[in-house]
Amino acid sequence: MTLLQILLFSSCCFFASGLMPITGFCQSDADCIHADGDDISCCAQWNVKMPIRVCKSLRKEGQVCKVNTPDFPLLERQRNSFLCPCHGGFECQPLEGKYRVGKCKAAEAAV
Repeated sequence: MTLLQILLFSSCCFFASGLMPITGFCQSDADCIHADGDDISCCAQWNVKMPIRVCKSLRKEGQVCKVNTPDFPLLERQRNSFLCPCHGGFECQPLEGKYRVGKCKAAEAAV
């Protein structure tokens, strides 16, 4: 890896760090549970185009989510998404006119 590539990667990590909380590299949700504790983070792709997997926070109420994402924790295979599922007690409800993208809402508020 050249010095230029290292600097470029480092700057991307620095700028992305304020936008996306990342707690460590992982292979499965089990790695994140071991590192962060239960029900806090999942193992997801860094972003859409990079297959690097990192521990990311579970989605909170009102945050954008992917509809029909596998349940947490996903222990037997890798998650094929860059978004974690909604935190416990919340469900990903599709946005109007959308079928893949939604927002996390309280399970009892789901209609």
